[in-house]
Amino acid sequence: MLTSATIDVGGGVDLEIVEAGAGTTTLVVAPGFGGGIDSYVAFIEQLAHEYLVVGFSPRGFGRSGWAPPYAIGDWVDDLLGVVRHRTERPVVAVGHSFGATLALAAAAGEPSRFRGVISLDGNVEVSVFLSFSRQLIGYWQQVRLAVIAAAGDPDIVAARLSEVIVADGRLGDTTSADELHRMATIWSGQDPDVLESVTDEQFDEWANDPALDDLPRRVQCPVFCVNGDPDAGSIVSTVQGVRDLAVYPGSAQVRLDGTDHRLGLDETPARVVDAMRSFLTGLE
Repeated sequence: MLTSATIDVGGGVDLEIVEAGAGTTTLVVAPGFGGGIDSYVAFIEQLAHEYLVVGFSPRGFGRSGWAPPYAIGDWVDDLLGVVRHRTERPVVAVGHSFGATLALAAAAGEPSRFRGVISLDGNVEVSVFLSFSRQLIGYWQQVRLAVIAAAGDPDIVAARLSEVIVADGRLGDTTSADELHRMATIWSGQDPDVLESVTDEQFDEWANDPALDDLPRRVQCPVFCVNGDPDAGSIVSTVQGVRDLAVYPGSAQVRLDGTDHRLGLDETPARVVDAMRSFLTGLE
C-alpha cells in the first residue's frame, strides 16, 4: 500500500514523500523536472512488488514546500535529505530525466550512501544535460508566464500552453488536448519561481553548481541506463548512448523500442521494471 508523509530535511523545507513495498533493496525515486512524484505512482507501485520504494517531490514541486531561489544543488540536497531520513543503509537512486542528474550528483556527493544509480532516459553526461537545458530556456519561460497569468487555474494554463511556441510551431498543434491538460495540471501545482532562475541571464549561475563538478570521477557506484527509442521521442540519441557508456566506465544500458521520453512509466511501468531487474539483482 502506498503511504505519503511530509518530512523536514532542514533549512525550513518540508518535502513530500511516498513509500511502498518492502525488501532488502531500497530504491529512492527522483522525478523529472516540471512535476512532483504523483506522475510516478504507477511506477512506484510496480516496483513495490519486489523492493522498498521511496519517492519524493523536490522543493517547489508537488506538495513539497516552496523555498526560492532554486538551484540544482538544492534539489540534490533534497534527495540526500530523503536518503538520510529514511535509512542508514545504502540505496539505489532511480532518476527520470532531470532526476537522473540529481541521482548522479547525490551519489557523487555522498558515495557511501549509494549502491547504484539508474538513469531513466536521462542525459547522464553533464555537458549534454546543460546544453539540452539551455535549449529549453525559451520554452520554460513561456510556461512560467502562462502559469502566472492564469493564477494556477489548470484550464486557463492549458489554453495558454497551447499557444506556447516550440520548434514545430505552437504546442497546441503538436500536443493533444488531454496531454496539454495533464501538463497544465502538473505545472499549476508548482512554484512559478522554480523557472525564474532558468533564464539566459541566470542560467550560468544555475548550471555552474559544485554538485555537478567532475561527476564521472566522483560517482563510485555502478550506473545503469534505461533509455527510450530515439525515433519515438527519447532525448538520448543512439550516439549519446554510446558516449554515456564511455563517460561512466563499467556502466550498462538497455533501449526500450517504441517508447518515448516517459518510457511508458504512466501506463506500462512493468516494462521498465523488467529492464531494471537484472541490474538490481546483480547488486544483491
